[in-house]
Amino acid sequence: MQGVEFWDHAVHSAIKNLPKNHRWAKSYAKASTDGSRQRIAEAVFYLANGIAGPTIRGPTAQIGCKLNLGAAAKEVAPNLTTSEAKRFISQEEYPNTSSWLWSEVVSNFPELKDAAAPGSIPVIRWVIKMMNSPNRRDALFKSRVNNFGETELEGSAIARLDELAEEDLRDSVDATLRASVERSVKEKWSGPDELIPKPRWVDNLPEGVILLRFASELFLEGSEMRHCAANYCTNVHNGSCLMWSVKSDKYRATVQTDLRGRILQITGFANKSAPNVCKKIASKLVGYIN
Repeated sequence: MQGVEFWDHAVHSAIKNLPKNHRWAKSYAKASTDGSRQRIAEAVFYLANGIAGPTIRGPTAQIGCKLNLGAAAKEVAPNLTTSEAKRFISQEEYPNTSSWLWSEVVSNFPELKDAAAPGSIPVIRWVIKMMNSPNRRDALFKSRVNNFGETELEGSAIARLDELAEEDLRDSVDATLRASVERSVKEKWSGPDELIPKPRWVDNLPEGVILLRFASELFLEGSEMRHCAANYCTNVHNGSCLMWSVKSDKYRATVQTDLRGRILQITGFANKSAPNVCKKIASKLVGYIN
């Protein structure tokens, strides 16, 4: 038996294995064209064997299978509008609705091409809303500087869109980013926000150095610096180390020391090597702890 004939025989046999009163068997029997019967047969064969035939087209084989069995575009993409859903199922580049919709947004707003892609439809809709408001749009791209002790977030919001969840979303960009940090603290740390009492020497630290005493500060540090500072809440709380943020002009690093200020590790943005100027400042922390 030739390859094509063998394939056709196999997929149509999948229909014969269904009870005659099964809805897919009935749809196959009522199909008006050979093409319609082939699409139904290949969908049933895929569900039984996980092998997709040439009529199963769409963003994924699973979606193509549902479409072959009569699902409407809106049924396979309920979080999109009907118009969006129809465009989504007509392409094969993006396997899920969020990645596809984000590609549409970036196409409409090219300035977002280097942004961190959001992971959900509600966040993408929020970005669209922000982009369509001049003031909020500016807030998305605003370069922030953390003044150490203020609640200001460092960096632009578009660098952290992938951190946002639906429950974080607010009417302003700043409020949304802060809500994201607060949620992260609650999800990953069940202890108190204040990890250690304020030491008497903390007010005498050199400019640009902050002792990270609060869980929210560690989460913010990890968010801004793109590393796992938040994982050290337990270590700080149980008194096994101290965590610091060190900044000099445009340079910045996160430092872990023992309780006497001796460096255990120091890292720059995204766990890259810390700038030398920050290493020099961190090496002097021992002299400030008494």
